[in-house]
Amino acid sequence: MWLTTCAAIILPCALAGCNHSPSQDILGSFFPAWMLCATLAILLTIAVRQVAIRIGLDVLLPARLIFYLGVAICLTFLLWLIFYGN
Repeated sequence: MWLTTCAAIILPCALAGCNHSPSQDILGSFFPAWMLCATLAILLTIAVRQVAIRIGLDVLLPARLIFYLGVAICLTFLLWLIFYGN
């Protein structure tokens, strides 16, 4: 009984943040803004990798997967701040 009462109080408070999710209308379908930022960040990370290969930096990286994953995450957050930050 106590758990049900707590859940009835806490869950509506947790769902209050779902009211205003930024979405983009693309050809009549609404996509979450984070998905667009992540897709653009992945494309930019591929471009960063191509530049790193061209200048010879890619062979010097000991953990390429971790490095490029970090670049993609940083670019995702940066794009989110640029387009949707206040």
